[in-house]
Amino acid sequence: IGTAEKGNGVLRLLKTIRHDAPDIEATRKRLGAPDGNQTVVQVMKTIHTAHGGKLSVSRVLSGQLADAAELYLSNGESAKVSGIYKMLGKDQLKLASAKTGDTVALGKLDNVKTGQTLSSVKGGSKPLVTLEPPQPVFAFALRPKERKDEVKMSAAIQRLAEEDPSLSLRHNQDSAETVLSGHGEMHLRVVRERLEGKNQIPVEGHAPA
Repeated sequence: IGTAEKGNGVLRLLKTIRHDAPDIEATRKRLGAPDGNQTVVQVMKTIHTAHGGKLSVSRVLSGQLADAAELYLSNGESAKVSGIYKMLGKDQLKLASAKTGDTVALGKLDNVKTGQTLSSVKGGSKPLVTLEPPQPVFAFALRPKERKDEVKMSAAIQRLAEEDPSLSLRHNQDSAETVLSGHGEMHLRVVRERLEGKNQIPVEGHAPA
């Protein structure tokens, strides 16, 4: 189909996706999402940016979504939208609202996780998707090369685990080690590279005690 670097074949690929991928009506029917005036939003991914903080990449399944809107989780907790953004690579274009079918990033929903369903109805609505990450198969212990980075490393790993629910983190009280588990050596190597690159935290890794 060509190369993305030069744009060869990209337009044809996008047209194919547009024709073959299900539209919002088919998606809503498959998930059992309500229609009408009720706003229902499905969180698909969580990302943490250097300047914008936490962003919840979400699709509006029904209704309209305005900035500063109050939404509710299925457990009744509320979450206030603080910014609606259209993602353009690493750039973000702020929007005043989003309509049914739009995929947007919602700012600072601190108590919202990937896979959760948000609704404009008080008390929330039933979850439309249940995420069950597979069990981890590989682990290693991490520690910062400099002791002063311990708190910074812990916070960074928590953010990475929020972005990638298949990661799990635990603290071994006996060995005083921070143990990170995932789906293979390559998976955890990427996590380590992100800690050292994006977060500027030099770390050491070894087999857990």
